[in-house]
Amino acid sequence: MGIWAAFRRRVDYLLASDWLSWFPFWRQEKRLERLIDEADASPQDPVKQTALLVELNKHSPESVIKRFEQREHAVDSRGVAEYLRALVVTNAIADFLPDEQSGKPSSLPALLQELKQRVAGNTDEPFVNPGLSEKQPLHVVMVDRKVSQKSRFAQELISTILFTVAVGLIWLMGAAALQKYIGSLGGIGASGVGSSSSYSPKDHNKEVMPEKNVKTFKDVKGCDDAKQELEEVVEYLKNPSKFTRLGGKLPKGILLTGAPGTGKTLLAKAIAGEAGVPFFYRAGSEFEEMFVGVGARRVRSLFQAAKKKAPCIIFIDEIDAVGSTRKQWEGHTKKTLHQLLVEMDGFEQNEGIILMAATNLPDILDPALTRPGRFDRHIVVPNPDVRGRQEILELYLKDKPISDDVDVKAIARGTPGFNGAGSGELGEYCCH
Repeated sequence: MGIWAAFRRRVDYLLASDWLSWFPFWRQEKRLERLIDEADASPQDPVKQTALLVELNKHSPESVIKRFEQREHAVDSRGVAEYLRALVVTNAIADFLPDEQSGKPSSLPALLQELKQRVAGNTDEPFVNPGLSEKQPLHVVMVDRKVSQKSRFAQELISTILFTVAVGLIWLMGAAALQKYIGSLGGIGASGVGSSSSYSPKDHNKEVMPEKNVKTFKDVKGCDDAKQELEEVVEYLKNPSKFTRLGGKLPKGILLTGAPGTGKTLLAKAIAGEAGVPFFYRAGSEFEEMFVGVGARRVRSLFQAAKKKAPCIIFIDEIDAVGSTRKQWEGHTKKTLHQLLVEMDGFEQNEGIILMAATNLPDILDPALTRPGRFDRHIVVPNPDVRGRQEILELYLKDKPISDDVDVKAIARGTPGFNGAGSGELGEYCCH
């Protein structure tokens, strides 16, 4: 059994050797082992020592230096050449060069003389290493440090440019893919309006709205001057032929300005309630999201829905969110504003659509938006006076259990500077 096991191990070893011999690294490893065995077996044979140094220089120049400096093996001129090559490759030759900072002199001539004596002691062959005769001088190349720094800077600059270009291309491809994905989510349907419910404008029609949500001029107190200016618009919406037969045109835009809480949004709802026309409402901030182009698409969908139900009113609250003065770095806001300007007086006529907007900051609106032909009417809604505050308090105190000694007029006189919202809040507080 022992002989059979030994035979099987020998067969397996031979099969493994034949299989591994197909790989180049395995053949190189075996060749190096064979050269080491031959060199160690004949330490005084310079030919075998040189053959080993040549092979070692291909894989490990440090091993060449270590073996050569052991001084236990014979060498010839070719072995010395391999040793010098290993010194240059590993930069160990710098130990023999002069150092200006430390004042160290060059020991390279002494090294070459020592190598010459070592070769002469091992063989009668003349030393043919460069640097020891006029026929074969040692060529020394001086490398300019400035040149190397310039080349290194050029390489780093090229690498930086290539990296920047690669990152830019990846960013552009990602942005294009993201925009395409967002477009597929909120695509344009057959009716021309985005299929997503978030893009559908809010349609407040008096006929289908709950009665408690319908507002009229009776619900608006404290701004009689503004109501008088808007009564003409209501009459136009009720009976447009009364004005058009004389050549009149429906005003395109009405801009309501004033301090916060004066009732601008309530006035717009009251106009729609008085005229009995559909009322489309949007807040200026609803047009914008993190994706460029969403605002412009929402403006288009809003006007497309309004055209189907003309005559109607489109009301944009806080229009300064999208209609402020254009700046260079606000590209997404500019696109929304450009689309709004085109819809108001572009090539397509929007007959029967009145655009109303409200803002607390009229000074920051873009001049192209506030010019005549777009917003034809600019109506200022001021804070209510004493009479207006009294009317607001009476409206909120109506049908409320209050004491007989409550003087609403005195309360109105004692609250100067209160806006409509403040007076209404005061009326609600008095009822508690």
